[in-house]
Parts: sequence; C-alpha cells; structure tokens
Amino acid sequence: MVAKQEIVNLPRTLADTLEKGEPEYEVVLRRTRWGEGPVYLLGGGAAWSAALTGVHAFETLPGWPAVARSPAGFAAYSMTLLRPGLVVIAISPPSECSPLWEVARAARTRGATLLILTNKLESPLAGVTGGVLRLRTDSEGSGAGVCEQAAMSYLGLSAARVFRRHHAQFEVLAEEFRMLPGVIEWMLHQMSDAVSSFASELAASPRVHVLGGGFYHPSAVRAEHLLRELGSCAQALDPTESGALDHLDRDSVVLAISGSRCRLKSSIHETLKRVGKSGVRILSITDSNDRELTGISTLAMQLPNLTEMVGAVVATFLIHCVAYQMACRTRQGSVPGVIEGLNATKP
Repeated sequence: MVAKQEIVNLPRTLADTLEKGEPEYEVVLRRTRWGEGPVYLLGGGAAWSAALTGVHAFETLPGWPAVARSPAGFAAYSMTLLRPGLVVIAISPPSECSPLWEVARAARTRGATLLILTNKLESPLAGVTGGVLRLRTDSEGSGAGVCEQAAMSYLGLSAARVFRRHHAQFEVLAEEFRMLPGVIEWMLHQMSDAVSSFASELAASPRVHVLGGGFYHPSAVRAEHLLRELGSCAQALDPTESGALDHLDRDSVVLAISGSRCRLKSSIHETLKRVGKSGVRILSITDSNDRELTGISTLAMQLPNLTEMVGAVVATFLIHCVAYQMACRTRQGSVPGVIEGLNATKP
C-alpha cells in the first residue's frame, strides 16, 4: 500500500541508491560471467514492473537479450536452461521464497549466476547468490517500487558503460539519473492540483485502462497493481493490445503514460484518437513536448522533458502520489497534502 512517508523520503532514497550503488553495481557487473544467452529477470507481484523495466534496459543499452519471468514460473519450467554464463537477476525476493532457493541451488551446481536486487542484506538468500545489488530503502511499498524501477534502468546503463564502447547517449542518461532525485524533490513541493484531479477522476471511474508503451509500459503495470490494491477495476495495456479499447463504455477512463521521446508514441496517439471518438475520457501523463497527446486528453499531467527511461521513473512516482490521494479519500473522505502545487492542463 502507498504510504505518505515513503513518498516524502523518496528523493533521499533514490539519491542513496543511485549514488552509492554506482560503484557497487560496477563491481558486481565486472566479476559476473556474462554468457551469450539472455539475462533472466525474476519479479513477482509488485516487482513485476521492475522486471519488465530491466528487459528494456538490458536490450536497449548493452544490447543483451533479456526475459522477464516470475520466480515460480522459472523454477517450474526453465531450470534446465541454467548453465555456465547464464545470469538470473531476482528483484526484491522475499527470503522465504522457496522457488528462488531452488534456482540458487541449481545455479551454483550448474555454474550459472543468480544476482539479487534487494534491501535485505541480512537475507539468508543473499549469502548463497553470486552477488547482491543493493536498494537503499527500508520501504516495502511506494519507495521500494519506484527505487526498483530506477535501479533496474540504472543497472542496464551501468552494464552499457562497462562493456560497450563509449556513446554520448550514455552520458546523457547518467546526467539525468544524477538529476532524478532533484526532479522528484521539485515535484514533491511544486505539483499537486493535477494529482488531486487525477485521483478524483480515477476514483470515480468503475474501469480504468492504463496504456503505456516501451519503458512506460512497466509504469502502466505498476498503475494497474496500485489501482487494484485500492479496489479499482484496472487493466494495463501496451499499444499492441489497443484493440481492447475499441468497445469501451462511456464510464471507462483511459490513462495514457508516455513521453515525447517514447519510440511508440505514434501508436499511442493513433489509438487514443480512435478511442476518443467514442466519448471516453482520456487522462495522460506525459512531458510538455508531447503536444499531440496533451491535445487528445481531457486532463493531462505534464512532466519535465526527459529521456524515455528516466521519464518513466518520474511517471511511476506520480502514479504513486495519485494512488496515495485515492487511498486517503477512501479512508477519510479527505486528502492530506503529500505534494503541493501540481498544475493540471485542461486543453
């Protein structure tokens, strides 16, 4: 569940995770044996969105194929794939997760490597894996969710900087990650009206369809998870599944999460233009340069103009803020301020 203090502490949590994690991640990356096979990213429940983020980060930046799986699914169907050079990364695994113990034992026997991304360094599982990628948060909710997504993106960037030839885009991304805690801090103090408006719209809708492509799809998945926790009927979709939006009733809301640098933005724009003709309300989280999406939307929340990877982390943060206000409305009938001053854009 979303907690106010976790949201307030997030700038510091992100700064600690990224700044202190950079040299630690590089050490783990360098000493890990990376083969030619795909990197398997294991995430269950709330960590599934971070596993999907890792797929995009590893394939886009170092250029390594990657696959997202649930821990139980991997243990049941994929253990025979474990071999020297195969790397499995488990995201925030509970220490009592028996499928991962099976994977850890099999990986050690067969020469594969299991890494874990976790904030529980005392976990018994951490002692039997090939390396620990540390999350510096005590949170199990909002702080952990945003931190996991940022860390998986940053891990892909770190791998690219270690193993690939220098590319100017890597330095652009590195600078944006350095700025990320400050961007979150700015939003925390300067943005609130749109968060409140979005919370009202989503709480009043019996069905919410969350559309996001590329790095923004994990943000959509995270939104689905949070909305379902609050009792809403929510479904995350990517542009390839947009046909599911063709027969919506007018009580439904479509929440689009995208950005001007999203490689799939044209597909998202086309889908929403088609859907908008039915009178369905469209909410969007995007940056100020994505004018076409803003123009399609009934209500738009505008982010700073960032790359797709970092922009998706910021979008996920705002989704947590919206979910917090929705939870407050449900519990108390009022909304204590988490962040102040967010301006809604109503075309």
